[in-house]
Amino acid sequence: MPFEIIPGNPLVLTAGSRVTLVPGVWHEFYPSSGECVIGEVSTANDDLHDNFFLDPEIGRFPGIEEDEPAAVALIGT
Repeated sequence: MPFEIIPGNPLVLTAGSRVTLVPGVWHEFYPSSGECVIGEVSTANDDLHDNFFLDPEIGRFPGIEEDEPAAVALIGT
C-alpha cells in the first residue's frame, strides 16, 4: 500500500520488511543495530548514472575487515 513520508523523518522497518522507492528519490539507509543486515536492489545497475552519493566518503563498496581466513578462493590466483 503506497504512502508518503515527510522528508527527513525516518522509516523504521521491522525484521524481514522491505520498502520500494520510485526511481529518482534521494534516500539513505543505515542499520539500527549491529545485528542488522541491509541490502539494496536497483532496477538498473549503472554506476555512472544510477548511483550518486551525497557523501563521497561512503562510496559503493564499504571496506570489509576480514576476521577469518578465506575458506574458498573466489577468484583464481
